[in-house]
Amino acid sequence: MRIVRFKADDRPRYGLLGGNSVHSLKVSPFAQRASIGYQPALAGDRYRLDEVKLLAPCTPSKVICLGVNYRKPCR
Repeated sequence: MRIVRFKADDRPRYGLLGGNSVHSLKVSPFAQRASIGYQPALAGDRYRLDEVKLLAPCTPSKVICLGVNYRKPCR
């Protein structure tokens, strides 16, 4: 089972990738705490792989950067 994030119908979604198709999930797999034996619930929508755009697997909550040219003041 491969969980993917994709865009279909101008909306980002999560789904399961299987062969050349993607089955959409009802909720984000990160919305619930995954426990042993957790199976995500399918929404019922199925898309061909060439109909969707695959996205980054998750959206970051924050981005941390450090400027290398400011190394001296950081010491």
